[in-house]
Amino acid sequence: RTIHTLEQDLIQADLLKKGIQILPHHFVRPGKNTNPEAVHIYTGAANILDCDALVLVTARLPNSELESGLEQVQSSWADAGIKSVTRIGDALAPATIAAAVYSGHRYARELDEVIDPDAVPFERELT
Repeated sequence: RTIHTLEQDLIQADLLKKGIQILPHHFVRPGKNTNPEAVHIYTGAANILDCDALVLVTARLPNSELESGLEQVQSSWADAGIKSVTRIGDALAPATIAAAVYSGHRYARELDEVIDPDAVPFERELT
């Protein structure tokens, strides 16, 4: 959690300065028109969200639907130039945003590299 790394205040202040609305303790449901509604979990009060985009920062539960869907059509990968599919970030395991970003960064750095799964990625000093 970013609150334990002292990032929460800075991140939230930056988002608010940019005019981004933060709605804790809400869930989203389809509205009566094309815009979704944010409903407060304690009061039930609903507000229409007038927006072009909605970014949900939630419980960080892994979502592997994309990987599962691609695995089902593995026979067509070669025609599309796909060699492999690898789950990374929150699709692999719940984590902070920083950890999910690092996961993607690490994957990009290691892409097309031969990785020894038994190698220790750091030097151990035995005393």
